[in-house]
Amino acid sequence: MLSTWSFVIPGQPPSINKSYHITEQKGWKKDGTPYTFRTLSKRKAVLDYQAATAMIVRQAKPKGWAPTGFVRVMMSFWVTRPIDADNTIKAIHDSIEAATGYNDRWYLPCVQHMTTGVRPQDARVEITISEV
Repeated sequence: MLSTWSFVIPGQPPSINKSYHITEQKGWKKDGTPYTFRTLSKRKAVLDYQAATAMIVRQAKPKGWAPTGFVRVMMSFWVTRPIDADNTIKAIHDSIEAATGYNDRWYLPCVQHMTTGVRPQDARVEITISEV
């Protein structure tokens, strides 16, 4: 059964350019010796955005939605300042994947609309997901 469904994510989406930072992690060597290493971690603001987005997606997802191939992810942006839309897609796709369990390698992104200069309270991303 093919389906199409939509939802709105409020706020300005994060850019991949500012999504990660270097953190120090602790680990253990095979001999039991502790060591510290550096790795990339998502920033808290991005994790918060993705958690809130995943909740919206879970509520919007139709019961029984189970695609078997590619899905088109149509996005329309209303943002406070000019952005590079493709830099925001990763955070959005990761949120949809977390909420649906459907691997984002099957997503076909399409930016349909971009309006810049909106008031912060009007910033949003409107998304429609369709099976292909």
